[in-house]
Amino acid sequence: MARDDFKQSTIKKLRDRVAHRCSNPNCRVATSAPQDEEGVTNVGKAAHICAASPGGARYDASMTSNERKAFSNGIWLCAIHADEIDRDFNTYTVEVLKGWKKQAEAAAKAELGKRQPAAQDAPDLLAMALTGMPKSFLPSAIQNAHRATAQVLSQADPRFDVVTRYDPHHGTVFQVNAKENVQLAMTVGGRDARMAATGFDALFEHGQGLELDMTNVAIQGSPLFDAIVDMTKGAGGKMQIFRPPTRVIQKIMLTNPDTLETLVLDDMPGEIVWGTKSFCLRGESMAGMLKLVAEVGDGGAVSNVNFNISVENWQSRPVDQLPWFSKIVQFTEAALNGWKVTLIVELDGERLYVMSIDLRPEGFKRLATLMTYLQWARRLTEFLGTSLNVDLTSGLADEDYVELKDCVDAIDGYYKPLESIKFPIRSTARMDEDEVSRFRNQRYRFKAFDATERKSINVFGQAVSLPRFTSWSEMASWSW
Repeated sequence: MARDDFKQSTIKKLRDRVAHRCSNPNCRVATSAPQDEEGVTNVGKAAHICAASPGGARYDASMTSNERKAFSNGIWLCAIHADEIDRDFNTYTVEVLKGWKKQAEAAAKAELGKRQPAAQDAPDLLAMALTGMPKSFLPSAIQNAHRATAQVLSQADPRFDVVTRYDPHHGTVFQVNAKENVQLAMTVGGRDARMAATGFDALFEHGQGLELDMTNVAIQGSPLFDAIVDMTKGAGGKMQIFRPPTRVIQKIMLTNPDTLETLVLDDMPGEIVWGTKSFCLRGESMAGMLKLVAEVGDGGAVSNVNFNISVENWQSRPVDQLPWFSKIVQFTEAALNGWKVTLIVELDGERLYVMSIDLRPEGFKRLATLMTYLQWARRLTEFLGTSLNVDLTSGLADEDYVELKDCVDAIDGYYKPLESIKFPIRSTARMDEDEVSRFRNQRYRFKAFDATERKSINVFGQAVSLPRFTSWSEMASWSW
């Protein structure tokens, strides 16, 4: 049976539509170049996707002769890959080859009329950044570097949009967003194989992101990921796979069950990520002091709530200049008193979800204790007209709370009884041990007594001098 070979016009069309480059996304070499004075060297082939005759790779007996030699059944490849796809037809299926062809044509279209990066471009750009020539380049050097990197990577596969940025904790981050449905094959091995087995279910069903070690992942179907791996070779790195989030506004509202009084914290800008069985909410406000992560099922039931109030950015600030202090104090007291907590989610100004949250008041006891101590410290510094900085690393003991509370009580008009003030009684006469023993453990009564006490206390590990405390009594008793 005769082979159904391509016509010359079909071969030319296959070659021209991919700009004379191999359609293998991992190759893309130029397949023609000048030879001698007027000659042309060609290393490309018009290969059949479904074989031109029986016994060939991917032969389809249901196709007609015209269908086998049609443009739709051809793909332009370099000689090496043209032979390879026929030797390993189990790997290079019809679907894979058609995907290559579509991708190569899209790349050629995107490159049309555009200058392609030259080998010297990267050294030239680096030299400009290091030498400062021109100086106007420096303020935008990092931005330009990321933009150039993203542009080069996007050209590797125009079906994706690539964004790069620098993260101080993770280094360079590549964010890859598909512009259309793309078929990819991913193989996960090593320590991540078991994680991937359940992680993808969690991704699709619950919107939970998946993180894998780049050394354990291989992706087929796009040269983009090979380019990223080559660019970061030796640097390790992680691959995070996640569903695109939707921006929302979240509000935490507390309601007194007896008086119906309400308290609403600041709006928490955040995001919602939907899965097929549940969705995940994330949000934060108050410059990161307030953070919320919650998983919500189809029925609106909230589970795995992580609501965190962090006061770390109060460290080393004056106690009377703490941002959002009053609101956090109000919220903590309301939560401890059993107020009902409601989470409201808004999308574009409209309520999307309203749900109840159990924040477990006992989890706020330590925070409430700190808030009380801070309130006393603020009252003391206000009274003394002094400044005091927060030190969350000082390690507060029980006696620190008691001393500060006593001072605030005195400031607010609550005085200690005279007999509770401890001070030494000194004698001006010399006595031997036998004489002293007669005075021990005896109670003495004074007709009038004036006691003065001056001391300093530690607040957040810092010594604070107090004014004199004076007490007077018409009749007082004292044991010695």
